[in-house]
Amino acid sequence: MRKPMVWGLLLAAALLTAGCARTDLDLDIGEAGRIELYSGTDGEMVVIADGEEMEQITGEINAMTFRREEPSADYSGWRYLLKWYDSRGQLMEKVVILSETRIEYEDYFYEGEEGDGRIDLARLDELLDAGQAAN
Repeated sequence: MRKPMVWGLLLAAALLTAGCARTDLDLDIGEAGRIELYSGTDGEMVVIADGEEMEQITGEINAMTFRREEPSADYSGWRYLLKWYDSRGQLMEKVVILSETRIEYEDYFYEGEEGDGRIDLARLDELLDAGQAAN
């Protein structure tokens, strides 16, 4: 009688600790054909097709490790939206940028690990401004 109860308690403890386990996110976005950058403040969009610009943006995101936080389902508002497309026009990845270290990805908020670098928000602003000036 005691063995099933002990096994039951061990199983329950394992399930509880599994739910509390830390979940890290390391994005590995491959080579894109283009990136679409959207502004969360005015809805403007610019297409980035320059290889160096795409490498810089993608490299910043790929270099960071993000720690999963709370679900994002009940929140709205964002600063930037980045969408990576392959050379055939298929969506590869989508990331919402909230700050230099905070993103929303697949219905969760993620915070960048300390010392992992930052997302260059000033550069994203420059790209949007340049795109608006070209239109």
